[in-house]
Amino acid sequence: MSERDGWNHLYLYDGVTGAVKNQITKGAWVVRGVDRVDAAARQIWFRASGTYAGQDPYQVHYYRINFDGSGLTAMTNDDGSHTVTYSPDGEYYVDTWSRVDVAPVSQLRRTTDRSVVMELERADPRRLAGSGIRAPEPFVAKGRDGTTDIYGIIVRPSTFDPKKKYPVIEYIYAGPHDSFVPKTWGIPGGMQAQAELGFIVVQIDGMGTSNRSKAFRDVAWQNIGDAGFSDRILWHKAVAAKYA
Repeated sequence: MSERDGWNHLYLYDGVTGAVKNQITKGAWVVRGVDRVDAAARQIWFRASGTYAGQDPYQVHYYRINFDGSGLTAMTNDDGSHTVTYSPDGEYYVDTWSRVDVAPVSQLRRTTDRSVVMELERADPRRLAGSGIRAPEPFVAKGRDGTTDIYGIIVRPSTFDPKKKYPVIEYIYAGPHDSFVPKTWGIPGGMQAQAELGFIVVQIDGMGTSNRSKAFRDVAWQNIGDAGFSDRILWHKAVAAKYA
């Protein structure tokens, strides 16, 4: 993997000479990890994010591609973050996906054509909703450059009253080593517990964090004090404008 073109991608090297033979993946998206290298078929099975326009660019999807960069094939496409488990013979896989605001769905799919063999399970969130606790709300606003989308979530108390005003706590870790906002279903216990005390709690991935472009993360290069604060302030103002 290398970010030499500005995005985290895969490259094929000559193991003897150390020379680059070809770039395997390319585009305005990032490879998140390699799951399998099939030397016989000369294919790589990998995870990536930012591949679907209109989806949250942090959501993980699964792919396979040939060593020469041809034959890029998406194994997942539903609007959510995915976890895939392949059968031992590779003929089938279980695709489980969700978002912070969409409960998990698990499907059995056929590897050859990615068709759905059957739906295995669809979580029912109605009992949770009946408790008064709501799923976190995804929210997106422009960052410091006026063009880059900054993603975060809003957590409200179970007793939330839209006619009242609430102080806001931001749950923050701003290091450049990862991205931190949840992307899959599940009540974030610590944030929900704080919200129950009478707060709105938010979490945001400002510029300087990972899993976007190299330029997005490099604002924290030798400048870790930046912490994405200017992006976070704009994000808070955008939320306040929407929810007066």
